[in-house]
Amino acid sequence: AIAIATDYSHVGQTRSQMLRTRFIQTLARGNTTHSELLQVMPNFQADEEDGDEDKAVGMQKILDEIADYAAPTTAGGEGTFGLKKDLWDEYSWYYYLDQDTDRQDV
Repeated sequence: AIAIATDYSHVGQTRSQMLRTRFIQTLARGNTTHSELLQVMPNFQADEEDGDEDKAVGMQKILDEIADYAAPTTAGGEGTFGLKKDLWDEYSWYYYLDQDTDRQDV
């Protein structure tokens, strides 16, 4: 039998709220670089109603709210973002990131 599940977790959310949720789910997996976070936000455009001027401003605003930044430890290294401890209650074990890297063939 084939079961089809539909994720309704984004119903009624603005694009900024959806991105915040995606970032929380991604950061809960472990510390993440800026480049890795960009991969979970393809096609994201800031919402006019949120007052965000562009993609980068919207992303930084969300990261400031949900993540702690750790500077690189080596000269050529990258800094990483980690989920703030008080946001772990927003993590969902059942959240599905719809990216090719997160899909597994059954």
